[in-house]
Amino acid sequence: MAVITLSRQYGSGSGAIGRALAQRLGAEYLDRELVAQVAARSGIPEAEAAGYDERLPGLWRRLAAALTSATPEE
Repeated sequence: MAVITLSRQYGSGSGAIGRALAQRLGAEYLDRELVAQVAARSGIPEAEAAGYDERLPGLWRRLAAALTSATPEE
């Protein structure tokens, strides 16, 4: 499946442009739907998945997640 991404700023009208482009190309337009799909597949709330949208968690959050999911060595 081919993917086209649009970089945008708030209020730029990229949603309308993206929908028109998808319609013209006969493609599926995904915006917030993609976040909902990721949340459902990951088993996390949609609001939490939206928090990761277009940015990575910081070092401390990644470190804390790694430490809480690690199993102690025997």
